[in-house]
Amino acid sequence: MKTTNQQELVEKLNSHRMWIETSGAKGEKLCVVEIDFRHIDISIYRDILWIKLI
Repeated sequence: MKTTNQQELVEKLNSHRMWIETSGAKGEKLCVVEIDFRHIDISIYRDILWIKLI
């Protein structure tokens, strides 16, 4: 099931940020295969996604 809802994506990105900051003790690793990024601005999450946004 793909995520397309922006609020759901923000929650997943915040959980992923927590997962990184706590070395996996909290939060959840993000699986980007499940997310449709086409209509969502994710530029503020560049640091945790390790991607270059064009």
